Amino acid sequence: MYQALQIRNVLSKQLLPPPSELLSKPPRREELALLGSYIGPLSFVVFTRVFGFSLMNGFAGGLGTAALAAHQITFAVFSFFAVFGECLSQTAQTMLPKVLASASRVAEARSLINRLLLAG
Repeated sequence: MYQALQIRNVLSKQLLPPPSELLSKPPRREELALLGSYIGPLSFVVFTRVFGFSLMNGFAGGLGTAALAAHQITFAVFSFFAVFGECLSQTAQTMLPKVLASASRVAEARSLINRLLLAG
């Protein structure tokens, strides 16, 4: 689902040509540069997470069966709550700077923080 939303977002910002043109001719260098500037940082974060999780699995597997089972359970619980945590994190990163930019909006910032904490 996330990838479909990303593709839709990239197409709406016209960072890629329409899919019919994409398959008929290779992209130009300028188009690749625009796309790279958009997906580069996101790809780095995703690949770093996957690499870190792979390392954790390898180390947990080296500690024995019980440690690996405990790691798998902990990782499943983390994965379940990460879905909600990521949404809350993105909301906070999007909304809080605007609210905190104005010193007169301290009450509004506290209200937003409380709502985010209650939701999470």
